[in-house]
This record gives sequence, C-alpha cells and structure tokens, in this order.
Amino acid sequence: MGSAESSESTNRSSLLDEYAQQDLVNQLRDLSFYRAIQQDGLVGEAGEVDEMDPGSSEDVNDTCCYSVIASSVDALRKSYGELIADTSLRCGTFDVRKCRRHRQLYSTLVERELGARWRPCCGRQPYKPGVSGISPGHKTEFSNRYAPNYRNRIDTIRSKTFCASHIGNGDKVVTASQDHKIRIYRRTSQDSYSLHKTIDVPYVGWSILDVIVSPDGRDLVYSTWNDAMYQCSLEGTADNWLPLRVEAQESRFALFSIRFNASGTEIVAGSTDRHMYIYDRETLKCVLAVNAHDDDVNAVSFVDHSSHLILTGADDGLIKVWDRRTIDSGIRAEPVGVMAGHFDGITYIDSREDGRYFLSNSKDQSIKLWDLRHTASQAAVKNTLDSVQNQQWDYRYQRVPNDMRREPMDGDCSVLTMRGHSVLHTLIRAKFSPESTGRRYVYTGCATGSCVVYDILDGKIKGKFGGHQSVVRDCSWHPEQNEIVTASWDGSTMFWNYCSSPEKRSMNMFSSPKITKKRKRR
Repeated sequence: MGSAESSESTNRSSLLDEYAQQDLVNQLRDLSFYRAIQQDGLVGEAGEVDEMDPGSSEDVNDTCCYSVIASSVDALRKSYGELIADTSLRCGTFDVRKCRRHRQLYSTLVERELGARWRPCCGRQPYKPGVSGISPGHKTEFSNRYAPNYRNRIDTIRSKTFCASHIGNGDKVVTASQDHKIRIYRRTSQDSYSLHKTIDVPYVGWSILDVIVSPDGRDLVYSTWNDAMYQCSLEGTADNWLPLRVEAQESRFALFSIRFNASGTEIVAGSTDRHMYIYDRETLKCVLAVNAHDDDVNAVSFVDHSSHLILTGADDGLIKVWDRRTIDSGIRAEPVGVMAGHFDGITYIDSREDGRYFLSNSKDQSIKLWDLRHTASQAAVKNTLDSVQNQQWDYRYQRVPNDMRREPMDGDCSVLTMRGHSVLHTLIRAKFSPESTGRRYVYTGCATGSCVVYDILDGKIKGKFGGHQSVVRDCSWHPEQNEIVTASWDGSTMFWNYCSSPEKRSMNMFSSPKITKKRKRR
C-alpha cells in the first residue's frame, strides 16, 4: 500500500507540475500580448493584404511567392507578444508568484542548497535530494545581470579588420583583415588573448569579405572579390588552399556572404551578380545557382539546423525565403515567402534558430525582426522596390540624408523595428545574442566605432560598447559567457567582459547596481 500511495502521489505531483507550467505559459502570453498592444512604435505597421480571388484567372505561380497568411496589424502584434513571452521564459524575467522582476541571488542559492524547488501557482514541493532550486530561466536571468562592462584589447594591426567571430566553444577568436591575413587568437586567461596562428591567404580582391569555420571546427573558408571561395584545414599548416569555384555570371564578381549548413556539407553564398549559390563540398561542385534578386545579394542565412529554409537579403531591400526541397525537386525557382518593410538595401541577416524569427540590418539605419509566418503582400513588395530606387545617396561615402524616412512603410510585415545605430561605409552586421542569454538581445556594429545592444523585450538600446576610432563592421558574442568581441576598421580588435572592480570598469553598459562612495567625515 505504501508504494502504491507513493506512486500515486508522485504522478499527482508531476501532473500538477505540468498544469503549473502550462498555466505560466498562458499567463505570460496574455501579459506579453497586452503589453505589445499598449506599446506604440515597436511593431511595424502592415497594410492591407491582397488576397487572391478563387475565381480569378491569375496564375497561381505568379502569386504564391508572396503573402499567403494575412499579415494584419493584430497578427503582427500577437507575434511580437509571443516573442516576448518566449524570451521571458528563457530569461526568467517574470515571476508570476510575486510579480517581481528579479529574484534575490542569495535566497535562491539557499533554496538550491536545501533542495527546494519553486513551483509557480502551486506552492512549494517537499525536499528532494538532487533537485535544484534554480530553473534554467533564472540561471539565465542571473547571468544577464553580470553584463560586460570592461574593455580589453586583443590586438592592433595596420589594416582594416572586416570579420571577427568566436570558434567552437569560444576559446578562440578568428579575424580577417585587409592585409591578406587571417589571424586566430587563443584565450590565455579571463582577461587576455594571445596570437595563436597567422594564415596568409592565396588571393584577396580589395579585402576578405567573409570568413566561416565548419561546424566540426576543422576547416576554414573565406570569400573575397573573386569567383571562388578558398578553403584550408585548421589542423595542419594551412598551406594547402582549395578553391571552391562557382559559375559566376559577371566578370567583376564578389561573394559578400557565405554560410555552412548544419552538417557542413554545403555552403550557401550571396553574390554581386544577384544570384544565390550552393556549393557541395563533397563533390566539389556548385550544385545550384538561383537568380534570387534584382541587385547584389549581401546576406544569406539558414533558418534553423534542418538547413531546408534559406534567407537572402539584397540591395533591392527585400528578404526572400527559399525552400531547398522545392528547388531540388526541379520546380521553377521561386521564393516561398518575401519580407518587405525596409526603405533601403539589406546588409546582414541572422536567424534566431527557432524556425520562426530572424532579423535584418539595413542601410535605412534600422534593424527589423521578422516572423516567417507573416510575409508581405505584392503592394508592400512594390513599395519597397520603389523606395530603394528613389534613394539618392550612397551609404559608402555620404552621410545619412535628413529626410530618411522613419515611419513604417505601408505593408511593413516586420514585428519589431529598432533604431539608434549607424550603418555607413560597409555591410555592418547585426546578430542575436546566444542561447546563454536567452537570446534576449540584438547586437550590431556601428559606424560611430561602437557595438550597440538592443533589448528585444522593449526594442530600446540597452548599452553601447565604444572605444574604436572607426566603423565596427563585425562583432561576436561568446557562446557561453558574457563577452563581446568587436573588430574595427581602425585595425583594433577588442573584447568586453564583466569586471567587478570599480577602478577597472570602463563603462557601466547595463543596469548594474551602482557603487556609491562613503562620505568622509569632517
């Protein structure tokens, strides 16, 4: 009888846990949806969607690449509310039990040592050995409190640095510069990196434009103004370079953006000849070339680890979604979705890797978040194309025009727009913060020589990491720690991490507790 009662009690407890978790999710979604409706200016305004008349003789293939789901204003606001709810759950930023934003660290540690586990809406659970009192969300929330606030220098060279990223688990950083060299730095302590390897590349047209490392960490590939990507092994001497050539459609040709798929067997690339290329590393052949846009393709990205959906962004201001399975099957190459809302060209695309949300950085000085379920109407696509064609300035040499539009475009299908950074001179990159932060932040380079961090929960600037004398083109957030690496055209590569010493703090970037000095007695 005792064992049966114990088993029944355990089942009842687990069932209550499931109900409590579902109740928490529902309350967070309702709260986030209400908050999204109340806040003005955070959600892009969407216009009327042109729905196809079932009795119309219009060709289905001519319209299927545009909006299938009506992206109304209410739908976009609901999508943003769901994004807030998901981010809040990941970050532990909402406590239903006492409606407080932050849990005290010391009380949480006491609960952990006692084996107590907090259960929302259902009280406490009796002591269980080995059960932690800290949920993954609260761990993330505590980690986000110790945001980077101290600047360290990795290296300074006499050349513009274009790319920087962490490798693998973050113990190494790779940079690419205009001096025909790729440098790899290894962490030697919490506050320092040292030069581990310098790789001389075989060919550079003006500069190295993009560098990627294979998922297994064995190979490195870079692109430049050439009809080929170049691959070398990181395990050997890196002297044997292998050119990976694509079928270029123009003589003056560059691959602006390259990405590995999840397995590392293929590379997708965006080029100046308006094409998206897919290169097979096993057969050493370019297996696909799609005329994707009406202008340079500046950015490419996979939506998630399945590598079925591909995103492309171009100077025509549009973002297109491609399904690799439909292209492989021999169907006419058409996008399965188009996103419209930017007034100028796209400089970078990054996926949240949840199969739903992604972001884009643009020359119209904004970052937009998108939901794959809400695509643009044909009218919105036309508005974007017309806006880009009417631009009378060159972001490479000129300042931002005073009459640059800031209000949402008619038909804008984005769920969130963030402004406050400067996109000039080069294809500046913006990215989601890693899973260790709950993907709460969006960080981007800036033409003013800083890295700007936005908070997805309110769309506002959370902090700026300065210190450079020229444009910051690329930056990288450590996959497991609160550390940000910035690479600038002034030749310097720096990294920011958390420092508890008040004397060493370069700048208080986030909302950390203020340290006040005691007054001296007279």
